[in-house]
Amino acid sequence: NNYLPIFKHVNFYEKILDEGVPAMMEAFEGMNNCFENANFSHDNVDYELSKKMNIFSNLSIMLSRMHEYLHKNDDAVRVCDILLQKQLPSHLRKTFDSIKARVTKQVSQGASQAKPPAGGKGGKDAAQPVQEVSKADQVQSEVLGYLELIKNGNKDMIQKALDVLVVWVPNEHEEIELEVNSELWCRLGRLAIDQNNNSFTKIALHCADMVIKNGDQKIKEKRYMNIPVTRLRWYSVSECLYGEALYRLLDTKKQEKESQDKLLHASVARFVESCNIASKAGIGYLLLETCKCMWNALLGILDAPN
Repeated sequence: NNYLPIFKHVNFYEKILDEGVPAMMEAFEGMNNCFENANFSHDNVDYELSKKMNIFSNLSIMLSRMHEYLHKNDDAVRVCDILLQKQLPSHLRKTFDSIKARVTKQVSQGASQAKPPAGGKGGKDAAQPVQEVSKADQVQSEVLGYLELIKNGNKDMIQKALDVLVVWVPNEHEEIELEVNSELWCRLGRLAIDQNNNSFTKIALHCADMVIKNGDQKIKEKRYMNIPVTRLRWYSVSECLYGEALYRLLDTKKQEKESQDKLLHASVARFVESCNIASKAGIGYLLLETCKCMWNALLGILDAPN
């Protein structure tokens, strides 16, 4: 409890005393043993299980980041592997996959997906807090690993991430798959466009396009108010990314004026749509950032004839 205010800081790991780490490890091991030895059955339902798992996950994230900060890579990977074998929501799986990729400098390709041996007092028919990882989660884990490597300067991983992600078509009836797929395409596109290279900018353009192509009928028909905000924000990001990529492909020295104007108009149109989506989603900061990008593009068409 003494550390709770500190954990709110982004760099909390720099403020933890040396004595605090063993205490966190003891709490982690104790909670993990409770999950492994618990008696889960239809006759013994724990209605607080979700809340307990959430607390355990938050503690594990902080502990794994502490190990990462202290360069105890094996300990950090062990924590991540244990949590990746639990029933976790998508956003938590992404966190542990990212930490593991940063620490190992490698991409997970199913090693962490193996199920642990059955345990607990409930016998073989007891329901364990472990699940078989879906194909979508495996792709997500692998792509997140590539994204972390790209952040560390390995731009060759962009094509590998693209090759993995392009084969995954999300189930349009699964909201989580639609959201995660959109997020991964946007994040990959952002890393590609940040390379400041025309070839990678075209990859970013493709990534932005795939966000809409892999969406459900609601986004294709622009029924924005019927889409959850958590997914809608990524469509706004993708439109902004599309507009930014078009703008960066503009070359005032090599392209004719007519071609430049077409690119600028197309770019601004994407920014406008991004603002429209962000406005409907009620995300002010995203709306503001897109407006900044749109203003930069508008400067180039103030003297355009149409």
